[in-house]
Amino acid sequence: MAILNIGPQWFQGYDILFNIVFAIVTLFIAVLSYKAKMVTKEKKYSFFGSAFLLIAIAHLIFVVFALFRNYVGFLIEPFDFIFLIHILLMLLAYTILLIVILKIENKKVTSLIFALILLMVLFSYQYFIKFHIISFVLLVFLTWQFFRNYQNKRNINTKFVYVSFFLLACSHIFFAAIQTSVALYVAGEVLQMIGFILLFFMLMRLVVYNGRKKRKA
Repeated sequence: MAILNIGPQWFQGYDILFNIVFAIVTLFIAVLSYKAKMVTKEKKYSFFGSAFLLIAIAHLIFVVFALFRNYVGFLIEPFDFIFLIHILLMLLAYTILLIVILKIENKKVTSLIFALILLMVLFSYQYFIKFHIISFVLLVFLTWQFFRNYQNKRNINTKFVYVSFFLLACSHIFFAAIQTSVALYVAGEVLQMIGFILLFFMLMRLVVYNGRKKRKA
């Protein structure tokens, strides 16, 4: 299965540990996003939470089937079915974030975007490369929007968000270029880790700061 065997041989096992951390951190990001929505009353954080919940589930799927691949691999190896579920959840999450950040409210446009993403995945060969190229494009748009937001507000929270999405976008470059060197897979994992942790700290700051303001009021 592509998603279980793509990295260097010595990194197998560590990649499971990385994805356990990814699942935990993104789950905490989802929880903090819902809390941020409660304290700030901004609806965008609920969508933010839903997107990162999907990312957490995607990484959890990786962990479960990586740990039990010797028992279930023969059922799904021919179709790369688990990898397909993983990338669909990840792309769905990135698309939700993009729709919210770009403030796309037209339901027909939203449906079209989701349909195009689904078609690109289902009718493409070389899922691994295509997935990371599409992810990179989506994250570049998100990074640009968050950078513009940082330029307007110039505070530490907007800087954390911009830098974290920049690192997530860069990680997909390394993943897509893995045929050059499998060591790039490790670099991509590390960049994703740093990106997710920065987002976690940003949301923690936001929830704590607004919670204190609310109690003082």
